[in-house]
Amino acid sequence: MLISSWYIALITLAIGAIVYLYIWYAGANKEWGEGLKGLPMSIAHVALSHLDDRPMHTKNFRPQILAFIKCLYNENQHRWIIEHEKVLDLLSQLKAGKGLVIIATVIQGLICFLF
Repeated sequence: MLISSWYIALITLAIGAIVYLYIWYAGANKEWGEGLKGLPMSIAHVALSHLDDRPMHTKNFRPQILAFIKCLYNENQHRWIIEHEKVLDLLSQLKAGKGLVIIATVIQGLICFLF
């Protein structure tokens, strides 16, 4: 713009400076936040708005299973023995070989703290 008409360029810069000073003195106190922090919220909003009332297909249902199974420690072999291994076979069939099955046991007389 300076090449074509320098005085119109100066007038435009002056008007821009006046608008900037007006906004600065008027105190447009708006908390807009950062664009990157609003992106996950926007993605979640779009995903939730695209949900419909149709039932979910059964092949997409893969629950995460927590199984409390009794385990005993064999001191001769120095390893843990699972008493009911057939339960694990059943759980793997429920999950169709995919997903997550967590096995937990309660050991009597042992106190563990996780920090």
